[in-house]
Amino acid sequence: MYHYTNRITASACDFVLSACPISVIKFLELGYKAFLLPVEATRTIFKDLKEKKIYDVLFFGRQKNNRAEVINYLKDNNIKVFECGPYDEISNTFEKLNKVINQSKIVINFTQQDNTKYKYNLLSYYKFHYDFKGRTYFTGLSGTLCISEYNPSAELIFKNNELPFFETKEECLEVIKNFLSDNTKLEEATNKYKKKCLELEDATYMKKTKKFIDDIYKNDKDIMIQIPYWYEYIYFKKNNLLRFKKNKFLTFFIQAYESLFINKYKNKGIFPIIFLLTLLSSMLFLIKFPFSNKKYEKI
Repeated sequence: MYHYTNRITASACDFVLSACPISVIKFLELGYKAFLLPVEATRTIFKDLKEKKIYDVLFFGRQKNNRAEVINYLKDNNIKVFECGPYDEISNTFEKLNKVINQSKIVINFTQQDNTKYKYNLLSYYKFHYDFKGRTYFTGLSGTLCISEYNPSAELIFKNNELPFFETKEECLEVIKNFLSDNTKLEEATNKYKKKCLELEDATYMKKTKKFIDDIYKNDKDIMIQIPYWYEYIYFKKNNLLRFKKNKFLTFFIQAYESLFINKYKNKGIFPIIFLLTLLSSMLFLIKFPFSNKKYEKI
């Protein structure tokens, strides 16, 4: 859904790294140098802990779009689905989530995303699109099989059926029953899937990414990379906004300190704007912080 916006940004860049293989193809079609870069695929956090499998099916995330309908259908048909989210004690850090994934036989992944609330999206007149998710990498790195709602991007990456797909709730039930009824089949599918995810893991894949970048600049070693002021502004804004929303006191003010005193901005004229926005956001954070904590405690 961001492609039409990103292609404008790409016109000011030497190359494009995209997490979506379809997006890569679209950029290549327009004449850009583009390369696939998997996200959320690091073994420094997500790894196989060899935990005992105590959950049949795991769903982690928020229930939106068609997710509740499918999960309730599975439960109505006697499939034990364990659910958790980012605010639950058992899964509120990546390390805890990694453990829960390790303890599960199957992780279910949904890809349906709402188009209509993003008005800048030129495809907003379509109700949904099907989005690729990073969990299809790190579930495999954790040594657990993922079954996913169909999306064409994943099909381009998992070309040899390493990632089982479903399109309807009935298909989802059938796929899960098929694996849970045969431990040998489940183990073989899990190992095949894990092996593919390891090929896309950061430590391995970054070598390919480096070669892609080196090949672009090998005949132009003295190139001067110009960073536009708007890019530095967006980078600052996203960094602060993310920590503002998370409501973590120490994390927010560490980022505020880095924004003011550590980061070396290429465009010096932007610093007064960053100083004022940091000051304003810090004041707003201090005002909202105690009230937000009460809200989370109530939840």
